Order: sequence, then structure tokens, then C-alpha cells
Amino acid sequence: MKIGNLCIIRNGKSRLSENKTKETDLSVKDFLNSLKDEKQQADAQKLVNFIQEISDFPPKMWGSSIIGFGFYNYKYESWLYR
Repeated sequence: MKIGNLCIIRNGKSRLSENKTKETDLSVKDFLNSLKDEKQQADAQKLVNFIQEISDFPPKMWGSSIIGFGFYNYKYESWLYR
């Protein structure tokens, strides 16, 4: 068992874990338009525009309800890897 990238060996086979939340092809615009409150829609759109401007990454849907900007793969030694 290796816990850096979480490599688990079961029955002699090694498998790296997968993230549960993954980038999707869903539309950020459609998600924002699905918000029922118009003020919340407008505020969310302003926030998306602001984060996109300062991060220089386009907004992407992660799962069905998370808007993300960019991607970073964290690598670290876990305390479980003792």
C-alpha cells in the first residue's frame, strides 16, 4: 500500500485511486441560469467573471454543481505512509 498517489494493492493488483469529482462538459452558463434567484444568478456571474480574470483560467464544471478554474495535481507524502 502506497499512500502518496494512493496506490492500493488488492489480490496482487495495484490501482491508483481516482478523484470522485471530475471535470465535465456541462455548461457553466447553463448551471448559472438554472439558479432560481435572479440576484443569485447575477452575483454568481460576477464572481465567475472576477475569478476568471484574476486566475486567467476559464470556468469549468466539476461534477454537476462545482465551478472550478484551472487544475492542480497535489503530490505529498501522507501521514499514513509511515
